[in-house]
Amino acid sequence: MSLLKKNKKSIPPHHQISDAMQSRDVALIRRMFIKFPEELNNPDAILGCHLHDACGVGDLDCIKAIVDFGGDINLKDDRDGVAPIGRACGSVRVEIVKYLLSLGCELDVSTSLRNPLFGCIASILPRNDYYGKSAGFADRNEVSAAMLEIAHLLIDHGIDLTACYIQQSMVDMDASAFAFMMGQVEIGEAVITALYGHDVRLAAGARAEALEVAVGNGWSRQKFRKRRYPPKRGKDNDALPQEGEFWV
Repeated sequence: MSLLKKNKKSIPPHHQISDAMQSRDVALIRRMFIKFPEELNNPDAILGCHLHDACGVGDLDCIKAIVDFGGDINLKDDRDGVAPIGRACGSVRVEIVKYLLSLGCELDVSTSLRNPLFGCIASILPRNDYYGKSAGFADRNEVSAAMLEIAHLLIDHGIDLTACYIQQSMVDMDASAFAFMMGQVEIGEAVITALYGHDVRLAAGARAEALEVAVGNGWSRQKFRKRRYPPKRGKDNDALPQEGEFWV
């Protein structure tokens, strides 16, 4: 009686690349992309976006290998349109942010999810000790310091600080108000200083309005939405934009 051999299912390409990246073997990573070139700039948020994953983990050697091989530093995932710089900021990877900015990556602020500064401010690391320590930070203060450094890097590289969003999750929200709402006061102050540091009275007014927006969104968006229609911030403050749009 002959023995039947079970056919092993082939391992999907994205799994092979993921395993190679976890090994941190640059030569193996290169071989995987030679074998599966279509995976290099695969925008699938779940089965692709390998450069995004490397940025989230903080593996600079892996990132350089992918970029050198032709990886697109501005590749947007097919779910939210987030670029690698957004992933690096959300994961509070300072060195990765510096590297991507040095390559001239785009700073897309077309939506709040794509905005790298919003991604940094919304990071879960300062609000969860387990994730913070898993990312290599000693405590929440160290995480906040790294977030502030990333904010300054983005500001110095000209990110649009005037972008203001209205959608289901936020009303009339810009970076300073979002930072105050999320408890990142130093980032909020850095944004206001960058915009209005030349005029004390303008800065004071911007701070007061940002605090109002932060409290309004944190307390009751429904009630605050009624008070802020039509929106009071941005150049299109007399318009009622479609849900999800933003003003600059």
